[in-house]
Amino acid sequence: MIGQKIGIYRIEEKLAQGGTAAVYRAVQDGGGAELVVKLVERARPDYLEQRARLRHEASLSLRANHPGIVRTYSSGEIDEGCYAVQELLRGVPLHRVLREECSPGKGLERSRALMLAADLAAAAAHLHAHGIVHADLKPPNVMLCGDRPVLCDLGLAVLEGETRPGGAVMGSPSYIAPETGPGVPINRRVDVWALGVILFELLAGAKPFGLRGDAPLEILKAVRGAPLPLGFIDEQPAELTALLEAMLTRDPTKRPASAGAIEAKLRAMI
Repeated sequence: MIGQKIGIYRIEEKLAQGGTAAVYRAVQDGGGAELVVKLVERARPDYLEQRARLRHEASLSLRANHPGIVRTYSSGEIDEGCYAVQELLRGVPLHRVLREECSPGKGLERSRALMLAADLAAAAAHLHAHGIVHADLKPPNVMLCGDRPVLCDLGLAVLEGETRPGGAVMGSPSYIAPETGPGVPINRRVDVWALGVILFELLAGAKPFGLRGDAPLEILKAVRGAPLPLGFIDEQPAELTALLEAMLTRDPTKRPASAGAIEAKLRAMI
């Protein structure tokens, strides 16, 4: 692929090989702008499934133009497979920041944590305003570009009210809302739950549930039944603790439905 052109984009180097797609750095003709090309190779045995997923991600991303959401510029097919051209983000994945700068009981400095969470809530609110639920919010899907967090990978995003094909439950167990299940319509409150988990993690340096291991069934059991360990954040202001409790309420009807309102509350605490 190196040196090959896809329309007006020339492939310069391979950046990564993910589980479903290869990621290349490309340069646009004329202006020289750098971009990313995600390519699902036609030789994959599950090519049709992954092509549909990439097309779906691209179509939703094209609808959501926001500085906190990775931009998709075009998509299509070539002999080698299906591709999407996206914004090239220069930064560090949020999960790496958490791993390197935090430990259980010691999170990021509060104002920084609140700013990051507020920016993520703003991006989620923008998706929700366009009828899109990200449905896979987690630190590995957030790129920290300087002080700006950017939501990446809309591969599991859905239009609000949709269900997964075949009733599948998809995502990372630590961030899946407890009401999620086969055939259950997906709404914006699953993103609010995941934002609550991320906020807790930013403040406490640890996930609120599933702290005893990484076994998916063990984590799901903890997410659906373990108490919220507020001792990790007992030095936080009462209004912040109350917001976390609301976002991580297991009854989705009692959880905040507006990511925009969450953003406003977080910014007021900074």
